[in-house]
Amino acid sequence: MRNYMAQTPSSGYSLCQSDGLLCIRQYINTYGEFEIDYTNSINDYIAITRPNSIIGVIRSYDHTDGLRCFSNAGAPCTASPNSTQLPESVPVAITLDVVPLASELSAENADGTPKFPIPGAISQTNGIYTQFGVHSMNMQTCAQTLEYEESHLVYATYVSGVQFGGDVGTQDAVVIDEYELGSTASQNHVERYFYVHGYGRVREASSKYDVNTGYFDLPESGNSIRNTISAEDVAPYGNSCPQGSYLPM
Repeated sequence: MRNYMAQTPSSGYSLCQSDGLLCIRQYINTYGEFEIDYTNSINDYIAITRPNSIIGVIRSYDHTDGLRCFSNAGAPCTASPNSTQLPESVPVAITLDVVPLASELSAENADGTPKFPIPGAISQTNGIYTQFGVHSMNMQTCAQTLEYEESHLVYATYVSGVQFGGDVGTQDAVVIDEYELGSTASQNHVERYFYVHGYGRVREASSKYDVNTGYFDLPESGNSIRNTISAEDVAPYGNSCPQGSYLPM
């Protein structure tokens, strides 16, 4: 799993949406965190934690919400050795069933967004939602303020023969689904991430829950990415308030 989530594309290249409006550049910062840097001013920082050796998003930055970190429920953000609950988190070492592309496509809406869990996907919590804390961070002092606690459920599977197009082409991929509960059922949503060995994250998509159909078939803004490789460069965001990774990437 680590070799899929913590990978970088060729030096100087970015993974870009076909219209060129959204690109992803991936690299490891000086604090040992694997960073995904988007042109729309969103950054995710992936780290490996202890003691249970999971890999997930330890903090993020976006233009609207600023810097945030993620923690165990009821606790502040600490260095990743103490983190056991993170967004999109899965064990570094995990055995996944291999499913054909048809299984993944059956779990998509017509626009490629996730509709329900991929048949054969594994939940490490046996389908039970767990919680993590979301804290805003002052970028000068790194002081934390708890915003809310998020309930989420993560599924993972290995899909063979995903057709990404562009220079990525057809590849096997680790696919991670994160289902998040909102304050009402209509605010529930799911995010689906595709990781390819040697490229890292190459596609993501999200959708909202439809109380009328019982599926996640309602669109969200900016909900689907179909990546090709472009030489467009993306300026990295500064490494403010790092938590660090317990294990070198």
